[in-house]
Amino acid sequence: MENSNELLEFLYSQLEAIQSKILEYELIKSFINELKKQEDTYINLGGLIFVRGSIKDDQNLLINIGRNIFIEKSRDDVLKLIDDIINKLNQDLNEIRTKINQISMKKTPQP
Repeated sequence: MENSNELLEFLYSQLEAIQSKILEYELIKSFINELKKQEDTYINLGGLIFVRGSIKDDQNLLINIGRNIFIEKSRDDVLKLIDDIINKLNQDLNEIRTKINQISMKKTPQP
């Protein structure tokens, strides 16, 4: 019984982590949709930290593909990539929810 409790605890923590990631990607999408050329603006570096800068190109974005290697993608391509990531994360959420339900049903005494 304790193993199933530990597994449920782990699955719930995974569920929360994935939900947090989805919210993060949704926020990034909204930032991209609001992005526009600006001469003098504040660019959020994360949290409460900003840097003053300018946005010269609002149609092409850089994506870090690992090891500080960046590729340029169009705004539409980036939004599609983010949607694909969100869809995959939602699939993962559904799988975890299914596992949680299966384990919970096994723990529930049957009449």
